[in-house]
Amino acid sequence: MTKVKRAIGYSLLLCLLALMVALSSPRFYVDDEAVDVYVPDGLSSMQIGQVLEDAGLVWDARLFAIVSRIKGVHTGLKSGHYRLPVHQPLPEIIDTLARGEVQLTRITIPEGYTVSQIAKLLEKHGVADAESFETAATTLAGEYAHLLGFVPPTGSLEGYLFPDTYLVSQGVAVERLILMMVTRFCEKAIPVLTEAGNARLGVHELVTLASIIEREAAKDSERALISSVFHNRLAGGVRLQSCATVNYVLGEPHRALTVSDLAVESPYNTYLHDGLPPGPICNPGLSSLQAAVHPADSPFMYFVSDGAGGHVFSVEYLDHLAAAESLKRLREDRNR
Repeated sequence: MTKVKRAIGYSLLLCLLALMVALSSPRFYVDDEAVDVYVPDGLSSMQIGQVLEDAGLVWDARLFAIVSRIKGVHTGLKSGHYRLPVHQPLPEIIDTLARGEVQLTRITIPEGYTVSQIAKLLEKHGVADAESFETAATTLAGEYAHLLGFVPPTGSLEGYLFPDTYLVSQGVAVERLILMMVTRFCEKAIPVLTEAGNARLGVHELVTLASIIEREAAKDSERALISSVFHNRLAGGVRLQSCATVNYVLGEPHRALTVSDLAVESPYNTYLHDGLPPGPICNPGLSSLQAAVHPADSPFMYFVSDGAGGHVFSVEYLDHLAAAESLKRLREDRNR
């Protein structure tokens, strides 16, 4: 009888040891190695277990599904990119997926980027497909009207994707990315744009103006002055004649324009059409938004680049022409 009990005890011990091994990683002897794994959306716990088994993180997909069910989280495992230590026990892996502790990527969207540039940046970091992001951002503006309080007239979210630093998971839905950026715009920009004292321009017009300021200004100290020039021109019925709007049409933000470029037909060409263009030409930062709302008090109607990041401002057209000619000669002398 004692031998039988001893045999049963050994069997139970072996089963316990087997279970302990099964609940550990298949590569439990490695201390610091980690594996990057992507869990697609919509998978069952069994399918997730298979993904993890294929990655060498668990012994058996079925055991993963069973333990997930025992823990009561089999229907709550989150999709996304994970970086999991290979020595992590199975219950801890399940807890990690249940909490959705995905691997996050830090991405900074520079001020003045267009939707197209943002899309390419996201794809470069492996976060989203550029074409899918750009299509959604330029055609689905109406789906975010409940946040903005209106639908941008262009139907595009150009101008409303706030430049900032975001922590995102690779493989996240593009709609989720857009929601994050529009939400940040509402948090940061809307309070500035709805300040009292600028009843002449609405939110969309101010964002459009801010986007032009963003593209024209290289120095923070000049944003309010550049804004004053555009405000003065709008008030006086003078065309904005912003090279930045033509560059937007051409799709080349920093191209040196030719005479024929200035004649390209587009409602965004402010050399040919009065007033503001139909919508923003980029996604402006907070400084440009503030400048659009609070222009400097100046009489200036013109400005020309000085070739060093700044501008020369003029009230009269003849003075503007003289400044442009003087700066042209200066550049030619430097290049000799």
